[in-house]
Amino acid sequence: MRQQRSALKSGLFLAGLLIAPTLSVRAEAQSGTEKIVATVNGDPILFSEFVERIQRIKAQDFIVSTNPLQVRNGTAGQLTLDALISERLILQWGARTKDVPSDAEVSAEAETQKRNPQIAALLANGTLSETQLQKEMKIQLTRYNIATASVSVTPQDMEDYYKKNITRFTVPERWGLSSIRTGTLAKAEKATAELKKGIPFGLVVKSYSEDPVSKARDGQIGIAAANDPALPETAKVAIRKLKIGEVTPPVAIALTDPATQKKTSFYYVFRLTSKEPGQVQSFASIQPQLKRTLALERAGGIVVADKKIADYRQTSKIEISLPGYAELVPKKP
Repeated sequence: MRQQRSALKSGLFLAGLLIAPTLSVRAEAQSGTEKIVATVNGDPILFSEFVERIQRIKAQDFIVSTNPLQVRNGTAGQLTLDALISERLILQWGARTKDVPSDAEVSAEAETQKRNPQIAALLANGTLSETQLQKEMKIQLTRYNIATASVSVTPQDMEDYYKKNITRFTVPERWGLSSIRTGTLAKAEKATAELKKGIPFGLVVKSYSEDPVSKARDGQIGIAAANDPALPETAKVAIRKLKIGEVTPPVAIALTDPATQKKTSFYYVFRLTSKEPGQVQSFASIQPQLKRTLALERAGGIVVADKKIADYRQTSKIEISLPGYAELVPKKP
């Protein structure tokens, strides 16, 4: 785990170095210089568009996988221009196949995305503009339409899918938990006896808990979903019986050391600090989501669109005026 974290930090540092040249690019844009950096089948990509996008590149955009760590090759500029070329190709192919969404569809999708707290935060702090959001929605909807062009989904299909996969649309009950962890049953029982005497949970944690992380927080371990696979079933059974403020009897849980893969048994006394009831999303509220999910599954996934665009790229005329970007131009057989 330590090696993976070290590698991840190295990847983020590398990405930071690659992004550094954007300062000089930004200076050139501010000087008033405007030029075409590339054309895609005659459709120009302007320098100002390139600059605007490169300033939004994040370190995580370079990371393909964290386990094991895989980082994209190339510079921030290459990653940016490649994305802009791909977007042009998506819209061009979509126009050819009549898969570009209407302005009304794009606006409706943008409004839906604004309900996402992360998107709302980006809009609020200026990281993302309304125009950028609309443009992104147009591209993503076109990509979806290309992938699902040959697929049809009826209301009955959606209802059947909803009933069959109801657990996917169920938000589980969530528990706020604190705990005391000991290495022996006897010590856990002593802690339980102290709690029964009315001694505050935080004080018992300090006296008995052997987990330094939660001990520093008076035993708080956070929020867990009732279906969290990381929480053993024995613990879930005990926690479900609790009212807020109550504690479980000692629960035996075996933990595996990631370095040695050796299992060690510990004893936990859980305290329920909060409870949020679970709920099932109504069929009516998620019909658009259902339709897209089912259509993509039937089509074979979004990769269907990506394959079409990759093939289209091979036959497209892409010209790049920036030095060092030749590898983005498809090699003709």
